[in-house]
Amino acid sequence: MAFEKTISFINNSLEEGLTGINDSLRKITGNEIEISFSALVDSNSSNYREENTVPFVSINFSSNGTSHQLITSPDNLEKLTELLGNKVEGELKEEHINALNKIGNSIGDSFSSYGIEFSATNLMENNENINISEHIKSQKLILKLEDDLLELNLYHWENNMEESTLEVQKAEFGELGSPNGSTSDNKIDMLLEVELDVTIELGRKKMTIQEVLQLGKGSVIELSKLAGEPVDIFVNQKPLAKGEVVVVDENFAIRITNLVEKSERLKSLGK
Repeated sequence: MAFEKTISFINNSLEEGLTGINDSLRKITGNEIEISFSALVDSNSSNYREENTVPFVSINFSSNGTSHQLITSPDNLEKLTELLGNKVEGELKEEHINALNKIGNSIGDSFSSYGIEFSATNLMENNENINISEHIKSQKLILKLEDDLLELNLYHWENNMEESTLEVQKAEFGELGSPNGSTSDNKIDMLLEVELDVTIELGRKKMTIQEVLQLGKGSVIELSKLAGEPVDIFVNQKPLAKGEVVVVDENFAIRITNLVEKSERLKSLGK
C-alpha cells in the first residue's frame, strides 16, 4: 500500500536524505537551519488529542496517499516563523497563518519531486473539528538554528482508508449568522459592476487514470482536507479567503472566517 511505502521511506531513507533536505530548507528560509527526526512510533487519535491541547496550529501536507501534519502551539509561532525565515512577532494573529502558508507553499514546490503537496495551515480551536485516522504514526521534527531549538509534533496517517473502515456521514451545517457590512473603496467604484469568477474549493486529490476509470455511482472520493477544516475561496484563481459551509434557505453558502490582507485582495481583481 502507498501508506506503507511512505512509512518505509521515512524509516529507511529519510536520514540518508537529510543533507539534501536541509540544503533545500536553507535556500527557502535563508537561515542556516537544520532539521532532524525522532524515530516513528505507533499512535492513535486519543494520544493525538492528549499531546496537542487546543488551540493549536496545524501545518498540513500530503504525499502518495498519506497525510502529514505538523503541530505547533500559539506560544511557539513567533519562534517558528523566525526559524523559517519569515518572523512574525507577537501573539497568534492572521499574519502568522499567512506566513506559514507562504512557507508551506515554498516547501511544497521545493519537495514536489518527493510527491509532497502543501495543503493549508489551520487554527484548530476545539476538539470537535479534529478528525484524523484512528491509526497514525508520530514522531518529533526538530528545528535547530545555532542555539535555538524547537520541537514539533509530526503525524502521518493514510488518506485512503479501506472501504470497510470508511465511515461516511451526512454533513451537518450551522445556521448563517448576520455578516458584517463593509464600505467600498471609492477608488474602485468604476469597477464594482465587473464580474469576477469566484471558486469555492472543498479539497483536492490526485488520482491515477485507473482510479478515475474505476469510479462509479456511490464511489467516495476522500479529499485532502479534514472534516471541519475551512474551505478555500478563490477570486480569478487567486486566494481571497477561507470560510465554512452553511445552509441558507436550503441552498449551500459560505460564511467567511478569514480574509487575506487587503493588498492581496486587490490583486485578485486582476487577471
